[in-house]
Amino acid sequence: MSTITVSSTRLSRRFSEYLSLVRYRGDVVVVLKNNTPVAELMPLPVERCSVREFIALWQKEPADPTLADDLESVGRADTPPRNPWA
Repeated sequence: MSTITVSSTRLSRRFSEYLSLVRYRGDVVVVLKNNTPVAELMPLPVERCSVREFIALWQKEPADPTLADDLESVGRADTPPRNPWA
């Protein structure tokens, strides 16, 4: 993770590139307007856990007795969209 300083003009022209640096590398982008820092782009804090941790957390939760019924009703209500050209 590093901090990158960029002018607002350059950021607007290459926004996707800088957003990718934030998202995939965890970089912080400091935005300058007239050589004055005005904003920062930084990754949002995300809680992560391993599959093993997730399963352990999931197993601690009580079973929902209505889940299967809810899934069935959603499945019955799900219909493909109407073809507008038919």
